[in-house]
Amino acid sequence: VEARAEGDVLVRRVQYSGGSQVHDFELHSAAAPIKSLPRQVLLTVHHDAHGDRARAMIEEERTFDLTTYQDPRNTVVHLRIEGVDDVLVYRYAP
Repeated sequence: VEARAEGDVLVRRVQYSGGSQVHDFELHSAAAPIKSLPRQVLLTVHHDAHGDRARAMIEEERTFDLTTYQDPRNTVVHLRIEGVDDVLVYRYAP
């Protein structure tokens, strides 16, 4: 499973079975930010299949806004995303 930060967007590769309904994905905080320098944010991607029972295996990239997770006292945050081994570095303008 892949993920990367591009500007203010998280690009996350998702894989799921379905094909007959639109699937929604949302990015959520898994816990309060870890107070460190730089701040670390624990994130998880929630998947809503809307009852889709189709069996096609779908793999695609989804994007999520990261601006909510910015630290106002810094220009970098480390992102720890459930299911992603690497810590992603999210850099942004003050």
